[in-house]
Amino acid sequence: MERSLRNSTSALLAKRRSGLTNVSALLADGRKRWWFIAPLTGVLALAAGGLYYYRAYYLPSRILQQATLETTVVRRGNMILSARGTGILQPGGVVSTAAVETK
Repeated sequence: MERSLRNSTSALLAKRRSGLTNVSALLADGRKRWWFIAPLTGVLALAAGGLYYYRAYYLPSRILQQATLETTVVRRGNMILSARGTGILQPGGVVSTAAVETK
């Protein structure tokens, strides 16, 4: 059992080594080198384009803009509230009131 395990392990390592030598042999041949470099360049270009899209377009659309907050120093006195704006006013809720007639 141990011998067969050792044989299978050495066969697996031999396959790994032959795969690495195939790549180095491919890169050594000038004409075949482009069969390795061109697809690798394409994959890297797609990855760079995806990263650019993610950072330039996807992320900014996901960031919520927070309202600006204005603060001031507190002083004693009457409180006056006012608000200005443009747009359409919409009620937060509707309350039905029934009027009772008295005679």
